[in-house]
Amino acid sequence: MKLRYLLAFAFLFCASRLLCQTVATPTFAVTAGSYSTPQVVALADATPISTLYYTVDGSTPTTSSAIYLGVPVYVFYSQTLKALGTAAGMTNSAIGSSSYTIAQQFTDRKSV
Repeated sequence: MKLRYLLAFAFLFCASRLLCQTVATPTFAVTAGSYSTPQVVALADATPISTLYYTVDGSTPTTSSAIYLGVPVYVFYSQTLKALGTAAGMTNSAIGSSSYTIAQQFTDRKSV
């Protein structure tokens, strides 16, 4: 009987959108594509209280991945950025992904 009430309460909570909201999918300031020079890519999402985790090697980000602190990611060579948004009491976002092809390989920031 208690389980029934608990499930009913959880359903009402989700229905009222107080608990079951999903973090917005992260976005990338530079559109995926091919570029002749390195790119500086900022990440964002529309959920103000979220934490973004990201990877630069195309792997799926988790809460153990690098935390995005607002400093743009420098893309010096062809790579895929992926990001995950999380927030307390909310469902994690879908994985945002953006692939970049850099025609010339750059090894340091002096080349930019």
